[in-house]
Amino acid sequence: MSITVCEEIILLTVNDEGKLLRWSEELAVRAAVAGASLIDLAFRGRIDNDVKELFIVNKEPTGEAHLDMALKYLAGKGDRMPVQTAVYDVMEVAREVHAAALQRLVDKGILAKKDESFLWVLKSRRYPPLSSVIQQEAKLRILSVLMSDDIPSSEDVALISLAYETRILELFMSPTEIERLSTRIQEVGNLELIAQAVSAVISDIRTASPILFMAPL
Repeated sequence: MSITVCEEIILLTVNDEGKLLRWSEELAVRAAVAGASLIDLAFRGRIDNDVKELFIVNKEPTGEAHLDMALKYLAGKGDRMPVQTAVYDVMEVAREVHAAALQRLVDKGILAKKDESFLWVLKSRRYPPLSSVIQQEAKLRILSVLMSDDIPSSEDVALISLAYETRILELFMSPTEIERLSTRIQEVGNLELIAQAVSAVISDIRTASPILFMAPL
């Protein structure tokens, strides 16, 4: 069972009671979902990017509905574009991508939908990744990376970068903890170019619509 970065970003917004603490209607979550989807597509060889531009190199479906939705929409915009433009483009379908990713988490048996809640099926909060080795959930991995000097995986770099820039990190870390680990967060976050583009997009959105960007915590 593989877990995409997009799915893990969404899992970060689900608390133990099954409440979605951040909804796809919020610009912060839409930006996180867009950035995560692009990173997933890069991992799967569908897109590539440098510091400034993003390129579509393979339009074949990945077989993962939420990523294929993002890829198809992006491909309709052209084969080459500034990275920030790509983030804005995928944000236009982020609600649909968010919904499809949530459904995949239900289909995989990680979450169970009950009324308007998405309950954790495995209370241990662990699930098997593609390698069949038990992998800690995203929150625990993030904390582990931030509190050590270990070299993080590409997936963890993406998670930490996106969670920090979209304030999702604040859902499970206190402001004091984030401040104390800020040097490490910046060190890890600077490794991911697409996450940096998400940060720039978020900065633009905050400047243009500071009230609409995110509801109070």
